[in-house]
Amino acid sequence: MGYTDQDWKAINTIRTLAVDATFNSNSGHPGAPMGMAPVAHVLWKNIMKFNPKNPKWLNRDRFVLSNGHGCMLQYALLHLFDFGLTIDDLKAFRSVDSITPGHPEAHDTPGVEVTTGPLGQGICNAVGLAMAQAHTAATFNKEGFTLVDNYTYCFLGDGCLMEGVSGEASSLAGHLQLGNLIAVWDDNHISIDGDTNVAFTEDVIKRYEAYGWHVVSVSDGDNDLEGIEAAFKKCQEVKDKPSLIALRTTIGFGSKQQGTHGVHGSPLKADDIKQLKEKFGFNPDESFAVPQEVYDAYNKHAAEGAAAEEEWNKLFAKYGEKFSAEHADLTRRLTGDLPEGWEKSLPVEGVLPELVGGSADLTGSNLTRWKEAVDFQAPQTKLGDYAGRYIRYGVREHGMGAIMNGLAAYGTILPYGGTFLNFLEGSVLEKSVKGGYVLHEEEGADVTLVSTGSEVCICVDAVKELKEKHNIKARVVSIPCFEVFDAQSKEYRLSVLPDGIPSLSVEVMSTMGWERYTHEQFGLNRFGASGAYKDVYKKFEFTPEGIAKRAVATVDFWKDVPNIRSPINRAFQQLI
Repeated sequence: MGYTDQDWKAINTIRTLAVDATFNSNSGHPGAPMGMAPVAHVLWKNIMKFNPKNPKWLNRDRFVLSNGHGCMLQYALLHLFDFGLTIDDLKAFRSVDSITPGHPEAHDTPGVEVTTGPLGQGICNAVGLAMAQAHTAATFNKEGFTLVDNYTYCFLGDGCLMEGVSGEASSLAGHLQLGNLIAVWDDNHISIDGDTNVAFTEDVIKRYEAYGWHVVSVSDGDNDLEGIEAAFKKCQEVKDKPSLIALRTTIGFGSKQQGTHGVHGSPLKADDIKQLKEKFGFNPDESFAVPQEVYDAYNKHAAEGAAAEEEWNKLFAKYGEKFSAEHADLTRRLTGDLPEGWEKSLPVEGVLPELVGGSADLTGSNLTRWKEAVDFQAPQTKLGDYAGRYIRYGVREHGMGAIMNGLAAYGTILPYGGTFLNFLEGSVLEKSVKGGYVLHEEEGADVTLVSTGSEVCICVDAVKELKEKHNIKARVVSIPCFEVFDAQSKEYRLSVLPDGIPSLSVEVMSTMGWERYTHEQFGLNRFGASGAYKDVYKKFEFTPEGIAKRAVATVDFWKDVPNIRSPINRAFQQLI
C-alpha cells in the first residue's frame, strides 16, 4: 500500500510517547522504541489481526517483544489502539502499581501475551506460542472450518541473539518447520557496551538459514515502509519455515545521540527532546501529545479486527453444530476448566487431551512419554504430525523451559517437561563457612529474625524498631546457604535456631523452603513490581516497620504455646 504523511505522523507519535514516558520516569530505554517505530507501525496497522476490545480472542495474532526493555514501544501501541491503556498509564511508566512496568508483564497489562524480561526469553516464548498454534490448528481445524490460523510475531534485538537460549529455541523452530512464526531482528548494531562489533560479529543471517529459517533483509528500516510491508507478506507466503526479517535500524532515531549506546538505556535530555519534537512537527512544549488523526487511523484497523472476530464467532457457532464434541473440548480449554473427574483417572494423559510436553533428550530416563503417544513433528518429516502431543526437545533444557511458557500462554495447552534437576547446584558464600550464624544476639530475646543477603540489614533495623516501639527483644540470624547449614551438627544448628523462641524468616522472594528453619515466613509469593527499589520495598512492606509488624504477630501467636520446639528439632535427619 502507499504510505503518506499520516503514517509518519503516527510513527513519530510512537517515538515521542516513548521519549516522554522515559523522561517522565527518569528511567527506561527510549532507543529501541524510536528505532523500531516504523516496523511496529506497519505490523500493527497493516499486518496483524487482533481486536483490542477482546485481547483474549483465540485466533488473534500474537505479538512478543523479546527485547522487553523497549516496552514503551508496545505500551504506546496498546494505548493508540485502545487496549485500555490511558495516557495516565503511560505517564505512570515504571512506577509502583502501574500497568506499564519496566518490562512487559502479561498478568498486569491487557494486550501483553507473555512476560519478557531476560533477553532471549521472548523469542523462545514465541516459538512456544507458534507450536501451540500449530497443535491447536491440527487438532481442531476441519474442512471448511479454519478456526485457528493466526501468526506469532516477535521483535528481538542483538542481545536476544547473543543469549544461548535463543539459539536452542530457534534451532528447534527450524526443525519443526513453524511457518506461522515471523521474527523481526532489530539490527541496530548497539548494545550497552557500545557497537556490537566488540563482541558480536557472527553472520546472523547464515546462522538462521542453517537453522532452517527463511530470511529476508530490509536494509533501511528507518524509511522503507513499503519494503517492510513486502517483507512481512513474503514471510507469510512461506508455509514450511519460520521467518526472520533482518531489519537494519538506527537506535534512537531522531535524537542527537541516534546510532550510539548513549540513547539505549537512558532518557533523552530536555534539549534533545525539544529538537526532536520540532524535527517531527510536534509542539516541544507539549508532552504525551497524540494527534486525533493518529487515533482515528489506528481505530479504523481496530474496528476491522473487531469485525474479524465477529465473523469468527459465527464460524465457531456453526462449527459447534457440526462438531459438538470438538467444540465442547475447545470451549472447555479456553475457560481453563479440566474435564470432570480427571483426578480419578490415572494416568491422566487419556483424559487430559490438552496435556502436551516432552523431554530434553531424556525420554527413557524421565519416563515422559506414554506408549501410544504421537510425536509433535512437521508432517512432511513423517516422524509425527502437529496434532501429536509429545515434543522431542533434543538437548535443549533451557529452551524447553522458555518454550513451555509460550505453550502455556496460548491458552489451549497444559505443557510439561522433563530433565535432570540434579545439575542445578546451590551456591556457597566463602565467608559463611557454616551456612548460617547468629549475627545479633539478645539476652532474653522474644523472637528470632532469620534472613539472607540484603534483607539482613533491614532485619537489624527492625530490631531497633521492635525494642523502641513494641518492647520486644529480637535476635538476628543470617542463613546464606541452606545446604551448608544443613550439613552442620544438630547441636550447632540448635545454637543458631534454639528451642523456646519463635522464629520469623524474611526474604524478598518465595517463602518456599524457609518452613524448614522458621515457625513463620515473610516473603513474596508472586511477581514483583516495577518501580524505584525503595518504593517497591515499601509497597510490599519489606521495611523495618513491616518486618516489626510481622514479628509482633509472631510473638503474639506463639506466646501461649508451651515448650516451643525449633523447626530444627525433627523426628529424623533428612538425607543430604
